[in-house]
This record gives sequence, C-alpha cells and structure tokens, in this order.
Amino acid sequence: MKKKPKFNIGDYVEAMPSELTYEHWNKPGNRPRNIIIKEKETRRGVIIGAIIRMMGTLAVSSYYSEEPPYFTAEKGVLFWQIRTGFLNKPFEALEEDIKLLEPVHLHCLMEDKAIPWKNTGWTDFAKKAQSEDMKSLFKKQPYLFPRDEKGRFKK
Repeated sequence: MKKKPKFNIGDYVEAMPSELTYEHWNKPGNRPRNIIIKEKETRRGVIIGAIIRMMGTLAVSSYYSEEPPYFTAEKGVLFWQIRTGFLNKPFEALEEDIKLLEPVHLHCLMEDKAIPWKNTGWTDFAKKAQSEDMKSLFKKQPYLFPRDEKGRFKK
C-alpha cells in the first residue's frame, strides 16, 4: 500500500527553503550532492506540488580528459514546492522543515488575502518608513522630480 503524503496541494504552510548543491567545483574527482538550508527564517505559502531530487555523486574528470562528467544516483529525497505569491517562483523545502498552519493562523492568512499576487517581502513597517523617506525627499529636493503644468509627475 502506498504511503499517504503528509501534506496536500493547497495546504497553507510555514517552511525554511532548502537547496541541493555540489561541493568543490574547482577540483577533478567525485563530488557529493548536499542539501543546504538557504535561509534561517521561515516563509509562509501554499504547497503547489512535490518533486523528488536525486542524491548521489558527480564524477568530473580533469580539464584535459575527454571523458564527460556523469552523475551516479544513490537515493531520492522528497522536496515540497511552496509558492509565496501567484507570480513568485516556488521554493523547495524538506518535509521536516515544513509546519502546517493551524486554523487560527489560516484565519490571519485569509485576512491578508491568503497569498498575494506577487510577494515582495515588504512589511507594513518598511512600506511606511519608505513612504516617509520619499515624502521628505520630495520636500527637500523637488527639482529631482519634474512635473507638468497641472502638477502631476512626468514619466
């Protein structure tokens, strides 16, 4: 019998992004493929799918050799693909780095329109601080922002 997946497509989760990399690109020989954590902070998003990435070694010969590089697969690792916004590229996370959001958190997410059209990572505090900085810049140096005869900004 098949193992039931822990998450379903459309689940709202909090996760830390992970990535597969190779070590020591500048030396000939075998290179193991490692999983690294991209960021230490979690992101909220929606699960849009899953993918199996193969773990193994990449054999690379020296620069002068005619033998092409080849990959030897040893095992597969399941990564969940999570999207933070409709236009954002999905990031991948391991199952142990994902936390399913409880209904209390889901209610907070739904007030924020679930996932945005495009997640820019800007917080409300950062937006407010940036707008105040721009207002002070408009006041101090108005000649940097040309306007037409009706007072609108020119493009």
